[in-house]
Amino acid sequence: MRVLLPLAAIGLAALTASLGFWQLDRARQKDAIEASVQSRGQQAPLAAAELTGEAEQVHRLAEIEGRWLPHSTVFLENRPMAGRAGFIVLTALALPDGRTVLVQRGWQARDLRDRTLTQPVPTPDTPLVRLRARVAPPPSRLMDFEGGAQGPIRQNVELAAYASEFGLPALLPISLQQLQPALGCVNGACTEPLDDGLMRAWTVVGSSADKNRGYAVQWFSLSALVLGLFIWFQWLRPWRQRHRGPAHETGGPSGPST
Repeated sequence: MRVLLPLAAIGLAALTASLGFWQLDRARQKDAIEASVQSRGQQAPLAAAELTGEAEQVHRLAEIEGRWLPHSTVFLENRPMAGRAGFIVLTALALPDGRTVLVQRGWQARDLRDRTLTQPVPTPDTPLVRLRARVAPPPSRLMDFEGGAQGPIRQNVELAAYASEFGLPALLPISLQQLQPALGCVNGACTEPLDDGLMRAWTVVGSSADKNRGYAVQWFSLSALVLGLFIWFQWLRPWRQRHRGPAHETGGPSGPST
């Protein structure tokens, strides 16, 4: 027992301390990711010809011209924004070089009385549109209990199936999050942006490193508590009892005799 208790205390203290260091390492990793995201966002915007679909371009800004493919518009349901239920509107954009890219055009509120009702999205009536957007991964996948039902309203979009369904050539493996209403362009001249009624409060990747640092403090505190309690009960408390024992047994020092 005398051997097991110290080993258990030291083991628990070491384990909790290692968890604290692990949380600090996670915080450093997240700080590095956030720095990379911020650095990419400050680089010059990509042109359409520069879009490659590589992961290194995610979070970069892009300023491109292309042609909307309205027949490819779908509405992703159960996509809240600013605390409200609604849809993410997706439409493919044909680039000048023949490739296509999926554009997350914005968010549209859901009709509270009829969840299957969507509103048409105004689109510039011009051959080309000019977009300012952020390169992003494809829309996140949610749990789908309807088995991937097709139609204008759907839960998820798989890029390969989406490209096949709408006949989209060379669909890039990324998406663009549109940052403002599109400009309609004719012969290089662009009109004022058309208000399409969509919200674009996209969630930007932020660092939760402070949360990891807070967890690290908790683990280090627990490690220190374990060591402190072990030292107190195994050494300090017995030492105090040994040195106070004689005084308690004799009732303490006697007062002056009368």
